[in-house]
Amino acid sequence: MGKQPADKTARPATIRAWLRPGFRRRGLFVALLCAVLSLLPLVGTLGYFGALALAPVFSLLGVAVGRDAAAVAEAAATNPVAADDDELARWIAEAVATPSAPSPGAVVGEDGRSAEWLVDDCLTVGPDQQAQCRFDDSESDREVWIVGDSQAVTWSPAVRGALGGSADVQLLGREMCPFSSGPAVEQQIGGFTRVCDAHARTVLELAAERLPELVIISYGAWWVGEGYEDRAADTGEQLAAGTLAYAEQLQALGVRTLWLDSPPPGPEPAACIEAHAAGTSLDACAITLQDAQIARHETLDAGLEAGGVDVVDTLGWFCDLDTGTCPSIVQGVPTWVDRTHMGAAASTMRQQVVADAIAPLLQD
Repeated sequence: MGKQPADKTARPATIRAWLRPGFRRRGLFVALLCAVLSLLPLVGTLGYFGALALAPVFSLLGVAVGRDAAAVAEAAATNPVAADDDELARWIAEAVATPSAPSPGAVVGEDGRSAEWLVDDCLTVGPDQQAQCRFDDSESDREVWIVGDSQAVTWSPAVRGALGGSADVQLLGREMCPFSSGPAVEQQIGGFTRVCDAHARTVLELAAERLPELVIISYGAWWVGEGYEDRAADTGEQLAAGTLAYAEQLQALGVRTLWLDSPPPGPEPAACIEAHAAGTSLDACAITLQDAQIARHETLDAGLEAGGVDVVDTLGWFCDLDTGTCPSIVQGVPTWVDRTHMGAAASTMRQQVVADAIAPLLQD
C-alpha cells in the first residue's frame, strides 16, 4: 500500500527520548534540586557536607532519568512468555487451582504499568503526542497501530514484542474513549462523547494519510453486570455497531483491523498481596466472570467478526474458561496493575499469542 513515509532521521533517538514529557519532568526535577543544592555551601560547613553527602543520590537520580524506560521494559522482559494458547491456558488453570504470590522482584500496582504509559505518556495520544508515541522499532515504514481507550497502551509491550522489529508501532489510544460510538457509549461518558468522536475522526484522517498495515482495536467498556443494572441488555451489540462504524472506514482504505478484547475487570491487586502476607483466604486473588460479562464479550466478538473485523478470542488469555475464574497472578506475574488495566509484564507474557494473532494479517 502507498503511504507517506515517516522521517526517521529528523532527530537522534537520544534527543527524541529527552523530549518526551516523562523525561522532561524528571530532568527538570533533578536540575532544580541540584541547583538548590549547589547553594548549600554558602550557608556554612553543614551545608557543604550536606551537599557532599547528597551528591551521589542526585547522581543516581540523573541516571534514572535516562534509564527508567529501559528499566521498565527490561523488568517486564525477564518474566515468562507463554509459548502458545495452550501453555497460557495451562498456566491460568494452575493459578486458579493454586493461587500464588508474586515472584520476587515482580512489580505490583501502578508501578507495573508499561514504559509506554509511565515514561512516554501515551495513555492519551492527541495530535501533539503522535510523534512521541510512534515507536520506530523497524527500519522499514511498515506501521501497526493500536487504538481504543486506556487499554490501548497496555497492549504495547505484547504487540512490540510480537512484531520483533518487523514494523513500527503507533499508539493512538485516548483515555475514556472506546473506539466506538452510540447510546451505550454516551450513557457511560456523557458530554465527553464529543471529545471521543473528535479523537476517532483524527485517527481516521491520519489513517487515510498514512495507511497503516494493521489497526488493532481494544477497549474496556465492560459496562454490564453488577453496578450496571441500568444498562441496556444489548450493550454488546451497541458497542459492536459503534466500532464497526469506524472499522468500515478503515477497511474502505484497505487497512486490516484486529479486535483484541481487554481483560475483564479484575481483583484489587493489593488485596491479594495482603491475603498472602496475612495467611488468610485467597478469595481476593481471583474474580469469577458474571454471565452478563461473558455475554457482552461473546456478543461483541461476534458482531465485529460479522462486520469484517478479524477477531481473536482473548477471554482465555486471562481466565480459565472451564471455571469462569480469572486469577490475579499467573506464573508469579500480576495480571492487573489496578482493577482494570493489564501490567507490562502480563502484556509481555502474552506477546507470542499476540504474534500468532497478528502474523496472518500482515503482508509479506
